[in-house]
Amino acid sequence: MEPQSFRTIGEAAELVRRSIARVLSPELARRDESVDLVEGGLADSMAWVEILVTIEGVTGIDSFGNPWPSDRPQSIGSLIQAVMEGLKGETKL
Repeated sequence: MEPQSFRTIGEAAELVRRSIARVLSPELARRDESVDLVEGGLADSMAWVEILVTIEGVTGIDSFGNPWPSDRPQSIGSLIQAVMEGLKGETKL
């Protein structure tokens, strides 16, 4: 699959929500962006890794979220931020 290009935060948010819907469920993809999916018991560690791999495959961002910063929530909002950082070549992922 050819990596997709995302220029806006809205496009990144849509990608993240589609990835979560695919891995977990459409209902969870509509959750508040600040809810920590793993700490809140909505996703286990394997599902989290699958979300990261799905986003990496769509965006082409190498090693997306690996490692995930321990001080960053495992939330929709943090995933959106990480996508935007990765597309800009920042290393905060």
